[in-house]
Amino acid sequence: MFALILLIVIGFGMAAFATQNVEAVSINLVGNTLTEIPLYTIVLGSMLLGILISYLISLVNSINSILTIHNKETTINAANKKIEALQETNHSLELELAQLKNEHNISPISDEAKPSLKQRFKQAFS
Repeated sequence: MFALILLIVIGFGMAAFATQNVEAVSINLVGNTLTEIPLYTIVLGSMLLGILISYLISLVNSINSILTIHNKETTINAANKKIEALQETNHSLELELAQLKNEHNISPISDEAKPSLKQRFKQAFS
């Protein structure tokens, strides 16, 4: 609703501008002289051309942003795949280590089973 009201106000403004600037002017365009062109046509045409050029520049900027984001997403996906592969390798190595410990009857030493520094000195000097 707000956009419709805004368009109506802008339309009235352009109509008022066009009715006040109807005198004919002539312009030179690439060696050709155009005569009997209303002033409001030149002004509004210039404004529309400026809007079109700014839109095209904005479009190029948006495409550049999309490509940059796509490249970063590709890099992130490749890094995630590498992380998953490394996690799988780590898991298989942990399984192999556990299997080797079982084959050689090596039990992990818990913190409770480790002698303290004081106990180690007593054992070393007794």
